[in-house]
Amino acid sequence: KMCTSPAARNNYIAKKNTNTMRNDWINKPLNKFSAHICSDGTKSESLFNSEENCIRAMNLIPIICNLHSCRILCLEVMLTHFHLIVQGNPDDCERARCQIKRLLVNYYVSSDQKELLGNGIDISLYPIYSSDKLKEKIIYVYRNAVAAGSKLLPNHYPWGPGNAYFSNHTEEAAKGIPVSSLPKRR
Repeated sequence: KMCTSPAARNNYIAKKNTNTMRNDWINKPLNKFSAHICSDGTKSESLFNSEENCIRAMNLIPIICNLHSCRILCLEVMLTHFHLIVQGNPDDCERARCQIKRLLVNYYVSSDQKELLGNGIDISLYPIYSSDKLKEKIIYVYRNAVAAGSKLLPNHYPWGPGNAYFSNHTEEAAKGIPVSSLPKRR
């Protein structure tokens, strides 16, 4: 969970204002507060066990982030947990984290699926301080389905960033595809 004490904020500002060299690349501090928000996958065996629950999460999380002015960089829903990379004001990101937890718990309780919560739902927020760490976290989220044993390639996994990041970079792909051809989420 995010520590919002003055000392933690000063630590964030200090880390933000330092550059470190690595392999001739500058690991730049981020201009905007960024964070990795994720649920603890060890608390439940199958939190997002159905298409309906995955659709609910894939819709609920962006709505909450939008309400709190948090920009989503990456989102992936897995069987037991989710990962979310956001940018925004630290307090807004923390409020989004709290509301995501509250609404997910309310949904499972009100839809008679309380047993899916297992030992509860624990959602944490981890600040990201540098451009390298941000890239590392996005790649981690993107690959998470494969690392967890999915038989699908990351760009085919339906509850993640899909092929939004990586696609066939031929001339035809550069033209793009019509939005109407994308699969619909309820």
